[in-house]
Amino acid sequence: MATPNSVKSKPRSFKINNQKAKSEDSPMQTERRPSVSSRSSQGGENTQHAGPQSAANQRPPSGKKDHKEQPQQQQHEEQTQPVPSFASDLRDGSPSGTSRDRHLPVLTTSRSDGMVSSRRALATRSTVGLQRVYLEGVEYMRGHVTRVEEEADRICREFHKVNEQATGEDYIRYLKECDDRLLQANTDLRKRNMKLEVIDSDTRLVRLLNELRAGKNAEKENVEALTTFWQELKSAVESLQALLEKFNQTVLQRLSNNYISSHNADLKVPVCQQYALDIEGFLKDLDTQLGEANLLLKSFGNGLHQDLLTKSDFSERLMVACDVKAFPILNFVYAVCGKVRDICETARLWLTRDEQFMHEIDTFIRETRPVARRREQALNNEKQKQRRVEKNVRIAHNILHSNREKLRLIETELQDLENKLDISREEHKVRETEIQQKESMVDFLKLTLQQTKRNYSLQTKRSKLLRQVKELEDYLKLMEAELELVQDKILAKSHEKILLTEKISTSEKSYGMLKSDLDSFSENLEKLEAEVSGLSGQLLQLEIVHTIKTSPEALDNLVDRPSTVKLSKSLKEKIRERKKKAAAASKDGV
Repeated sequence: MATPNSVKSKPRSFKINNQKAKSEDSPMQTERRPSVSSRSSQGGENTQHAGPQSAANQRPPSGKKDHKEQPQQQQHEEQTQPVPSFASDLRDGSPSGTSRDRHLPVLTTSRSDGMVSSRRALATRSTVGLQRVYLEGVEYMRGHVTRVEEEADRICREFHKVNEQATGEDYIRYLKECDDRLLQANTDLRKRNMKLEVIDSDTRLVRLLNELRAGKNAEKENVEALTTFWQELKSAVESLQALLEKFNQTVLQRLSNNYISSHNADLKVPVCQQYALDIEGFLKDLDTQLGEANLLLKSFGNGLHQDLLTKSDFSERLMVACDVKAFPILNFVYAVCGKVRDICETARLWLTRDEQFMHEIDTFIRETRPVARRREQALNNEKQKQRRVEKNVRIAHNILHSNREKLRLIETELQDLENKLDISREEHKVRETEIQQKESMVDFLKLTLQQTKRNYSLQTKRSKLLRQVKELEDYLKLMEAELELVQDKILAKSHEKILLTEKISTSEKSYGMLKSDLDSFSENLEKLEAEVSGLSGQLLQLEIVHTIKTSPEALDNLVDRPSTVKLSKSLKEKIRERKKKAAAASKDGV
């Protein structure tokens, strides 16, 4: 819709999730699915709440059937749309358009189309998973916004002296009459050689009235009409100031407190982060819009901030019909009411985004919880696999360690055998040398005996040497047998060492592969643990936010609950006496 006085800041929009919640999805563990009767009664309450709004603000054009005769689906769509105020929007500014086009432009923002689609999407979405108490609180706040909007509508109509079925020409007609009277006042001043100032404040309008009253030839009717205009203008300003203060207390403060109570800057969930960005944007927009509206109302005393009077279709038509440059005060009330309408539209967007956020939380929890369970089950399975892999790695490591120990023992034995072999060889050489020496001595004695007479001592000595030689030869044979046995042992151990070395090499490769697989498995398991931890953390955070948002304390912040009535002592005594009298009367009757 066209906005005569929209805010200068760019409109903020957000994407509405149109995905319906499936009926077969289970609600949250902390909530119960409402029964059919409760849901039907809730729907009836919502219909009754929205009906007066549609009747009061979405008025059927003349010559058309009442909206009650329209199909039921159309009524539902009208109830889900934001309630317009004043009258319908004059889109093309042409007085020869349809009945809707001939109405006064609706004071709304350019975000109203997104608001309509958002409300329609949320109206068709299942509310399973949201506590009913929260929805009542949201609707209650929407009622506050609607009442502020209707009050601004009433102030604007009363000031412009039009009824609810008024068209745009009716609004401009009244302002045209005021313009004519101001021009007449200008004519009266010119006759007295006085110059009319630009009427853009309460001070200058009062000065004009005083100058007209000081004149002798001033038309009394014109002065009285301008005085009435001034009084009604002041009354409208005071009413609008009170209305903005009411909005600030009943809507903005409650929405801000509701957001602050559940907001946590440490939340890393994308749903919450986007929601925080959107709400902070709406909060900034409302601060800007309220600031501009209050500044515009305060400037009424000494001079309007005409830079805050944004251009619109209505203002352009008014500029054609009236001398707005000379009398900017004519567009003042309508412009402020337009800003009030902008504020209400932003508040509705806030409420819609808040309700959408609750649906997003509910959907995220419902969709993420089974995923988290599956990932947790997968994590448990992977942990079991990891334990099996770790067991295989330990077995491989033990086998490798055992083989290495065996190899070490074999190498030690081989070293001992080689040392023993070296010692035996040295001894063998010594024995061979000794045999050679003794054989040389035997040969020498033999030669001596041949050359000399037989000598018993030499003969004995020779026999002894021959016996020693024989013993040495037998000893050498034993040593040679032992050497062969040691060499055989060395050969067998060397072969065993070769086999064991190959086995160790295979075990090292197997252990290395198992260790690499375990490292990769552990890394993947860490990622899976981080994913499961992240999902569980997000679920926990969102469940906490959901619990806070739908808690009775949050509803108390949104809804005006009557305080508990404390009976005085005297009243308690009166009640007690009445009960006693009633009990005595019942006994007498028996």
